[in-house]
Amino acid sequence: DGEDVAPCVGWNGSTYGNRRMSGARGWDAAPPDHFHHQPDDELHGLCGVGAPSYLCGSPITTDCSCCKCDLYGMPDWNTDQQEVLDIHYRHLEELNDMGVTMLRVDAALYEDVGQTTRSLNRFPWDFVYMEWWGEYPVGIHDKYIGDYRDVSLTWKVTNQLAVE
Repeated sequence: DGEDVAPCVGWNGSTYGNRRMSGARGWDAAPPDHFHHQPDDELHGLCGVGAPSYLCGSPITTDCSCCKCDLYGMPDWNTDQQEVLDIHYRHLEELNDMGVTMLRVDAALYEDVGQTTRSLNRFPWDFVYMEWWGEYPVGIHDKYIGDYRDVSLTWKVTNQLAVE
């Protein structure tokens, strides 16, 4: 039909789209089955996370109900697959080997803590920062993954600056 299989181009020239990534080195290529998807349709995610609630299925953030959902339409890696874990390990190894000592884990609240720590804790990072928007820590991510932005402190500083 003339459409590109992976129509978008990343900053390093690799292509992606339609739940595929061509990768930049070959080993980092990912077909649709590397992402969570509908059982009968690998081009559609299981569920979605986004505005306004950023929840999917449960208001309890520790139950991992969102862990297999696409965040804002970005496909969610199926980290139950060894091939996917190998890609993640190799990427982290590459970062570590080039001298990266600190990481930021975006949308950390939507990640399975066990799988994330098994990947991250293979390397001696100096600092791991978890990003999430408005939720408060749930007592397990910060114990096993890293530090986080303290939402209550953010509002204290913001409110103080607003009155000055």
